[in-house]
Amino acid sequence: MKKNWIILGLIVLSVVFQSHEFWLQANKYTLKTNEKCLIDLRVGEGFEGELWDYQTTKIKKFSLFEDSQVSKDLSIQTQVGKGNNLTLSFEKSGTKLIALETNNFFIELEGKKFNSYLLEDGLFNALEYRNEEGLLEKSAKEHYTRNIKMLLNVGNKTSNSYRINTGMSLEILPSQNPYELKKAQYLDFEVLFQGKPLEKAIVKAWHQEGESVTLNTQISDASGKVRFLVEPKGEWMISIVTMVESKAEEADWQSYWGSLTFGY
Repeated sequence: MKKNWIILGLIVLSVVFQSHEFWLQANKYTLKTNEKCLIDLRVGEGFEGELWDYQTTKIKKFSLFEDSQVSKDLSIQTQVGKGNNLTLSFEKSGTKLIALETNNFFIELEGKKFNSYLLEDGLFNALEYRNEEGLLEKSAKEHYTRNIKMLLNVGNKTSNSYRINTGMSLEILPSQNPYELKKAQYLDFEVLFQGKPLEKAIVKAWHQEGESVTLNTQISDASGKVRFLVEPKGEWMISIVTMVESKAEEADWQSYWGSLTFGY
């Protein structure tokens, strides 16, 4: 039965993804010094989505990292509401890392919808558990949180901030600075969950160039790594979701959603 669920899940995943991604999106990703950059938060599917209603009560941390692990709190200069949330400019050249971690949110889904969601996002551990325990027809209560990052580059120099582990529950770390690419090249991305490599997770690479959006998926290896061919054009988003049993009495499951955006 377990193998049947995995096969069915892979069939569904090869056809369609219905999950809602959450990401930071900039009007420009490569900037001149002192040039303004407008940043919004969006939820949707592969660069097509709605503006997220930013409220301070929803946010755990919103930070800027430049050349070290020392971060700057961005929440004090972020505007609440949908759109026009954050405007930044930088005097110093280099790569800038922005990281946002939300508080926990709660959702309850009826059985069939929850099972479909698990299939579509490759969360087979939860689906297999529900199957083995005879819970497929029962509704599920879930806590979920978002761990999202974005890379900008200012001026003609790059820096090592792209490698910073911000300490969020779910981290996506590129093996090389994407802004050092001169042509299409394979890049490794390491996925960490609670500080450890996340194995057998479905990782998606979305690429938008003009009106065209493409999607590639890979499964992380034992070291939590996947490899994608990245072309230095358009906008990119690497995204992932993972789920574990909840430790809270009011929820059955705890999910973590992660994304990393950058662009040219």
